[in-house]
Amino acid sequence: MAAPTLRVGGFEQLRAVIKRLGDAGVAAGSAAIYREAERIMTDSKQNYVPVAPDGGTLKASGIVVPPEHKGNTVTVVMGYGGAAAAYALAVHEHLSEHSPPSWVAAEDSGSGVHWHLPGRGPKYLEKPFNEARKGMDARLAEDVRREIARAAR
Repeated sequence: MAAPTLRVGGFEQLRAVIKRLGDAGVAAGSAAIYREAERIMTDSKQNYVPVAPDGGTLKASGIVVPPEHKGNTVTVVMGYGGAAAAYALAVHEHLSEHSPPSWVAAEDSGSGVHWHLPGRGPKYLEKPFNEARKGMDARLAEDVRREIARAAR
């Protein structure tokens, strides 16, 4: 059986295709969204999250939860926390009310907080997510197309 051809030009068209495909579309869309979240988390861990020389608890705490379905809504949750929850919040939102006093003092003195590796630090999940938004609709559409083609075999 030949794989169906899907042509999708944007997020709204992708949503319409998934809806038209029914349960198979929801499954394909859920899988695609989950894989996109995994790509974002991988980018966050490899390029943005501050890490201790040994890898660190914060980096290890990053998770992507499998899709959850409620009616027509599919939710994929990703984040950092667990044992590192307070630190995760303090770093991500730096400088904020969540920052330890030593970080506030360092910022106030003008020396700032220096992360172990350049380019890492605050907004370590927000930055890769915002970066991933560029082209996300095309990646999701292609991922759904592949998923539907795989299911049609």
